[in-house]
Amino acid sequence: MGPIHTFYAVQVVGMKQWIEELELIASPTDEDLANKPALNLLEFYRSLIEGEGALSVPLSLEKEKAASATMRSLTPITTDLMMNWLKQWAF
Repeated sequence: MGPIHTFYAVQVVGMKQWIEELELIASPTDEDLANKPALNLLEFYRSLIEGEGALSVPLSLEKEKAASATMRSLTPITTDLMMNWLKQWAF
């Protein structure tokens, strides 16, 4: 389990199941939208699981790395970094 799940102690569900649960809210109220802001982006999330969204596009950073010493020196995000950000964001 990753740092986000540890920090928030939430149940992990698959994206498809999560979207299906959001779709059960057929006519969201203002309160629903405030409590579940993902409802505003439901079409975007659907496109991700249907292979039409941003996650289906291959990403390459080769040109950025060639142009930027900073990009070349970046390392993957660590658990410690993520935990630090979560504490700072204080959601």
